[in-house]
Amino acid sequence: MNDNHIEEHTFKELVAFCACGKKHPDAGGNWTSVSDGNYLQQQNDDENEDDDKVDKQSQLLKGAFVVDQRLLPRISEGEIRMVFVKDELFEIIHKKPVGENGRSAVAWNNKTTFYKPEEPLFRDLTEKFLKNDIQRIARKLNLAYNALPLLWTADFIPMDDDDDEEEEEEE
Repeated sequence: MNDNHIEEHTFKELVAFCACGKKHPDAGGNWTSVSDGNYLQQQNDDENEDDDKVDKQSQLLKGAFVVDQRLLPRISEGEIRMVFVKDELFEIIHKKPVGENGRSAVAWNNKTTFYKPEEPLFRDLTEKFLKNDIQRIARKLNLAYNALPLLWTADFIPMDDDDDEEEEEEE
């Protein structure tokens, strides 16, 4: 979902699209994505095609990677990105998806609002993350707390508790 739309394909077609591009015979041939796929192939500068013929979005995604993650339907409410310099919160960014499906807040598919670190709207999330989660993340990554990267981000997408979903199913 790199350009805010939904497609249905077989797993084989998805793998071929991501690894070889939408023109590959195993990709199924009927992709509506503006990207040509082929995310796993690194593009060298000397291999660039004529700039007029190359889709800008496809160029941005060359040499990218594929992430398998659970779809969180509440992405339509937006994604919160906290930007850090070492262990200090620098700013908070709210990226709300735009477009018909509202399922992707990446790059060009969002309305972006910037907030100061002390924004009351995100106070609970900020306090919990700063007091509890940064240390846990550093420990899981085998980093000393003082060895955090100079510039890094943490992204948050709202989700319902799995327990709530189970309770609704039981009723």
